[in-house]
Amino acid sequence: PAVYAYYDLDLEILTFEASAGHSSEVSESATFDISAYIGYVDPNEGDTYTYYGASVGYTYAFADNAAFTIGMNWYSSSEDYMYDGDSDALTFGTSFTAGF
Repeated sequence: PAVYAYYDLDLEILTFEASAGHSSEVSESATFDISAYIGYVDPNEGDTYTYYGASVGYTYAFADNAAFTIGMNWYSSSEDYMYDGDSDALTFGTSFTAGF
């Protein structure tokens, strides 16, 4: 779990965020990962709002320094700040990471 507080000096916006996640080993080379977060935004001018989301993913490690991940993310807010005026969205993604 994590808790954060941010303050933007230029825009004068205070933000609080809390998050948590868990990774379960599926096999020696694979994990199933879940996480969730919630945040509260309080601008000096304008309306306050909350945002929240959750993610699930499957990661397969080819080696100690290389892995492929596929996942799904859902996110929303108490205001219609998303694309097309929606207050929530569902996205899918993949990534490949490698270290040297």
